[in-house]
Amino acid sequence: LPVYAGDDKTDEDAFKALEGKGISVKITPRTKVRTAAPYYLRSPHEVLDFLGRVERLKEGESHGHGTFSFPNALPS
Repeated sequence: LPVYAGDDKTDEDAFKALEGKGISVKITPRTKVRTAAPYYLRSPHEVLDFLGRVERLKEGESHGHGTFSFPNALPS
């Protein structure tokens, strides 16, 4: 599963390229930002938390678990 996180305009092409193929996350403290990324996180620290949860989800899938929840990954 491709995951792309970025914090500026140069990342918008990658967000568009991943549409329907992966997870795109805009990193910004502002919630009213126009972006092609369907999700946003507020800081690099939240990105690390998010990736840790994705990793644990992946490990859970190998053990028959698949529930994933990340309340800070908000729709943009």
